[in-house]
Amino acid sequence: MSTTVTRTQTRQRAYSISIVAALPSKITLDTLPSEVLLDILRYAIPQPSWSRNKVSVSTLAVVNRTLYAACAALIYRTVVLRSPRALALFARTAKAHPALPAAHVRSLAFTCDTRMRPELRSFLGVAIRACSSLHTLVIPGAALPGLILPPAAHPVPAPKHVTLNGWGDIQALYADPTAPSPTYPADLFRQTTHLSLAGPPAVWARPCDILHALGGPTRLTHLCLARRTGGNTDNDAEFVSDVLALRTRVKNIVVSMCPNVFASRLPEEESAFAGALKEMGVKIREGDVEEWHAPWTDVELGAHASGLEERFWADIQ
Repeated sequence: MSTTVTRTQTRQRAYSISIVAALPSKITLDTLPSEVLLDILRYAIPQPSWSRNKVSVSTLAVVNRTLYAACAALIYRTVVLRSPRALALFARTAKAHPALPAAHVRSLAFTCDTRMRPELRSFLGVAIRACSSLHTLVIPGAALPGLILPPAAHPVPAPKHVTLNGWGDIQALYADPTAPSPTYPADLFRQTTHLSLAGPPAVWARPCDILHALGGPTRLTHLCLARRTGGNTDNDAEFVSDVLALRTRVKNIVVSMCPNVFASRLPEEESAFAGALKEMGVKIREGDVEEWHAPWTDVELGAHASGLEERFWADIQ
């Protein structure tokens, strides 16, 4: 009688780890991350430089609440107003629906070269005040004297980047000398780090006087000033003196030299003025009184204000 013995050899299995990604069982518009949805919409909605053979933003906005909220974020992220009528309409929207600009507007640019009538200045005050999360503000410097920011429930805006196309108004020469001095919304500039005076003042004003009118911003790291070539030599001396004083507390100062068709200064005088500034570590560049428009001429829907400002400062430095 024979016996068969079966031996079974067992081998210990190595440990294995299985990772299963936790994905939603159903991906919908409501479950997409907001930034992904915004990127999709920026492609779907026609841009100024793209083909217009696409769906309109008004059509997408009525699909559902999710798309409406996303479209609102795109439309209001960067607001460029190129006419008094556009400013008036935006101010009306801001008063009727204050939550929209308060939640979404990061960049506000009023790029119209026009006389700032009291009514227009009032519209601008309403528009600025409504944008409590403002990062970038671009307005005519002539709009600031007497600009009033009306009361509102949300905090006063504190933009970090501000561009003013010049300073003052030629009409100030004909103002009543006995009238009280105009007030400025100094609280608006309490957080400003980048300030550009993109054109020479309409009426001569010293740089330190301009900053004093703005409340003396204490957080400035970048300052762009403009000076017209062939200007008054006494004013040049005051300009250099003020820049020297500012150089101790502002890290980066740029001076744009804007052409003057009526210039009568000798080349060596111009060179001496520029040389005095360069000795302080100030960058001198050729400027143009119209260049402040450039970053806002053809803005894509939903463009980030920070990106526009980085391009602007990269161009002038």
